[in-house]
Amino acid sequence: MKRPGLSLWFILLGIPLIALGGPRENKISEEALQGTTLSLQTLLDYASQHNHGWKAVQLDVQNAKEGIRFSQGWADPKLKITRFGDSIETRLGPQQTVINVSQQLPYWGQVEYAEKASTVQFQRAQWRVKEQKLLLDKAVSLVYYDIWQLTLIRQLLLENQAIIEQISTLGSSDLKEYSGTLRSVIKAQTQLGQNAYDLLLIEENLLNAKVRLNALLGRDDKPLLKGVSEPSIPKFEENLETVVEKALKHNPGLVQMNLKIEEAQHQQEKAQSGRWFPNVELGLNYFEIGEAVNPAMEGSGQDAYSISIGMNLPFGGNKKKAQLEQARIHQQKAFLEKQQNENELRENVTRVYYKVINAQRLVTLFEDSLLPQAERSNAEAERLYRTKQEQAIAVLETQNVLLNFQMSLVRSQSDYLKALSELESIIAQPVSQKSSS
Repeated sequence: MKRPGLSLWFILLGIPLIALGGPRENKISEEALQGTTLSLQTLLDYASQHNHGWKAVQLDVQNAKEGIRFSQGWADPKLKITRFGDSIETRLGPQQTVINVSQQLPYWGQVEYAEKASTVQFQRAQWRVKEQKLLLDKAVSLVYYDIWQLTLIRQLLLENQAIIEQISTLGSSDLKEYSGTLRSVIKAQTQLGQNAYDLLLIEENLLNAKVRLNALLGRDDKPLLKGVSEPSIPKFEENLETVVEKALKHNPGLVQMNLKIEEAQHQQEKAQSGRWFPNVELGLNYFEIGEAVNPAMEGSGQDAYSISIGMNLPFGGNKKKAQLEQARIHQQKAFLEKQQNENELRENVTRVYYKVINAQRLVTLFEDSLLPQAERSNAEAERLYRTKQEQAIAVLETQNVLLNFQMSLVRSQSDYLKALSELESIIAQPVSQKSSS
């Protein structure tokens, strides 16, 4: 029986590091989640320790490890006992019992090819675990950014609500003196109802996001989390060619397809070998002999032993050819699936890459152009109001515009961060970033 090589033992002993994609995370207690500003990394660590689906996926690695041990084993030995009702007379005396122990030996290379295929299955299981970890991190990140965005927008809507109420109140009091304020009052009262409706929707979405986060963290019926900390907004600097290259090299799904091709190759080698090499069966036979019929005869009355050897004849024709053809078809299918997977990966990376680029451009537009213009307009309206050149309602209107741009900026930043998370989950690598100033 072939023993696992040194590299295989390193693979088996390296399960905790490889399967989890790196060193074990710090243990996060339930008390650590009671704060009002939880960081994304805290939530990711907690999810990897408590998410039930993630725990279940890791069992695939243990199962594949046992598959390697199973592939190294031989067939179970056989024991056969034959007891005669009436003794059979032989030269040595009456034969009463025959005991046979046999062991089937694998043909040359059978265990080696099976172990290679099982080792590849083990490696595929490790990459499946890494793929599921990336998907879990992505899901937690998306909900985290949703909660951050919705919390900020809720605050801005509350401020907007107060401003619109002031516009409506001040405008109503000025109607007698300034007839031109009627349109502004009507507009303010209309916006007041719309803002209240938007606020209800935001609060509902915020509640749903917190419920979703609880499920991802495996917290079951525990209280909803209070809030999250403000994320940093990094700058994305990768070019498309570099991102595609990373994806083709590190994407877990594509790596699994390459391993599937390798596994199919080992299965084909096993089928090819089994076409010509037989399975050998060795046997040891014990014959229980009764009392000697002719004591003068040498060996009469003594129990007898024998050794037997047997083998299957690997000339089954259609059966062996069919096994080999099936193995060849599986390998060809795996290769075609890998090509299709690679094409879809390129398309997906390109789509998400430009999603990140466009989201970053929108954030830059709000930060460098739209928001500063709204701030300058608001400052000018305040100056005119202080110099008695404009009514207070004009200041409140510019403040309302400013808050709308602020909410749009928050949404754009959240969309940008979500797109970055989606891209990183595809390429299984961090993208080149630098902190936003």
